[in-house]
Amino acid sequence: MSRADNKTVPGEQIDATIAELDRSLRRLHLTRSDRRTVLEEVRVDLQAAADDGVSPAALIDSDIDAFAREAIEVGGYIPRPRDYPRVLLGGILTAVGVVVAAYVLIVLILTPLLSSWFTLPGSYPSAGPLLVYGALVLAGLIGTLAGLRWLLAGRPAARATLRKAALLLPIGAAAGIAGLLAVADDPDYRTTEGTVTVQALLVVLGVAVALGIARWWALRTTSDDTTSTSATP
Repeated sequence: MSRADNKTVPGEQIDATIAELDRSLRRLHLTRSDRRTVLEEVRVDLQAAADDGVSPAALIDSDIDAFAREAIEVGGYIPRPRDYPRVLLGGILTAVGVVVAAYVLIVLILTPLLSSWFTLPGSYPSAGPLLVYGALVLAGLIGTLAGLRWLLAGRPAARATLRKAALLLPIGAAAGIAGLLAVADDPDYRTTEGTVTVQALLVVLGVAVALGIARWWALRTTSDDTTSTSATP
């Protein structure tokens, strides 16, 4: 075998081993930046071994998954948490609970009380409903973010998720409300349990999509704002 062949074969073996290790690290939910660090370190070691005539197979055991787990443990890396169900379900339940409580407080308690003070029996200024809806939306947003903060306490990219959720939740809620109004504007619309359920689901879907994107976005773009702590599975 020529000298060029001696260099080519180890290089191909190293590339194949690195590619397989990358797939294993992906399955273990390691973040992209951490995967890059691990792969660069392993490539340097494999190349140094290849220069001494040692193949990757001799340096790394055949169980790549076990090697990947050991690399994560030794390096102190934190795998990306699989907590989307927790974030989505917890965020939606929090939003629903806060909005219901705010509705009872604002519409059923404060509005009649204030209207009696200002002697507006049975009628409200045009800005009244907008003020009430705005208060409900604001309460829902603040309550959802507070609940999300509690749900993500001690987890990777928690603060980044909150920041992105604060940006995306109003958009998701607005999209859901737009869908709700579109259903209500249908000429054949009738208020039934089915139509009300569909309208509610549209708003819930908008909130759920916003929460999911916020969490995904934060985990993809943030190395971690709690790198010194262990992730909760």
